[in-house]
Amino acid sequence: MPFFTSRATRVIDTDYGSLVGVVLFNHLEVDFDVKPDDHATWMIVHVIATPDVAEVEDLDAIFRGEGGFGSSSV
Repeated sequence: MPFFTSRATRVIDTDYGSLVGVVLFNHLEVDFDVKPDDHATWMIVHVIATPDVAEVEDLDAIFRGEGGFGSSSV
């Protein structure tokens, strides 16, 4: 594989409305050309849920197996 990418993950806020740039590093000993319309990156769109949280005084009783936490034996 002659080319590879470094994983430099970033998060873009939902209200961001400007340009997004890509930085390319050439780890080879030879030059390579990036031409117009070359695809240089991928974008992953992911929904981050922020559910409503309710504070309670006490939790309902739950069944636990005899082995303790995480061993419901179901």
